[in-house]
Amino acid sequence: MDINGDGRLDLISGSNCCDPNGCIVFLRKQDGSWEPRRELKVTLPSGAEASFLMVRSFVTAADWNGDGVPDLLWRSPHEIRVAPGPIRYDGPISLAHKLSLGSSLAHELSFIADFAVADWDRDGKPDVLVRTGDLQESWEIAWHRNLGERGLTRIAEGKPLLRVRASGATDGFCVCDWNADGRPDLMVTRCESVPGTGERGNVESRESVLVYVRR
Repeated sequence: MDINGDGRLDLISGSNCCDPNGCIVFLRKQDGSWEPRRELKVTLPSGAEASFLMVRSFVTAADWNGDGVPDLLWRSPHEIRVAPGPIRYDGPISLAHKLSLGSSLAHELSFIADFAVADWDRDGKPDVLVRTGDLQESWEIAWHRNLGERGLTRIAEGKPLLRVRASGATDGFCVCDWNADGRPDLMVTRCESVPGTGERGNVESRESVLVYVRR
């Protein structure tokens, strides 16, 4: 994502533990190298749901409101917060707008693990794909269609794309056109416990990347 509009791709990352209200930006220089990391802080309006305590933050940048300028999208436990761009670096960023997921998080133990902004239905508007989990390590990825035009838009109730009830943890996911057929696909990273062998003990961790190709 070109965060500052200079025509070069930059990087934005959530924080390491334990800074739930901070994130990190790496801007690209003209010669292709990176500027020193910039740490950003966010603030929530009074009464808004605070981020998880003592966990990492999750953030991404995308032109959500269609004005040609990247906006900041932030994970809260049960909603996504949006700060309209341009993204500033001279003080805390106010996450004044929210995208409510409605009954998609009706279960009291459900929470947002991460999300991705992508035009899933190829109608020219960015949608949101949200991965939710619970304390039993079950997880789901749901597609929330963009219901608006320009501006800070509404999103539809989630339509489940993947549901998994299995042991192990899902670390994250992304949206990409894996087989170059013009349709977005899903990639999911997994970490599972398997019986150990040799000197490693009784249990080992096995990491994998799963690709779900769109039909």
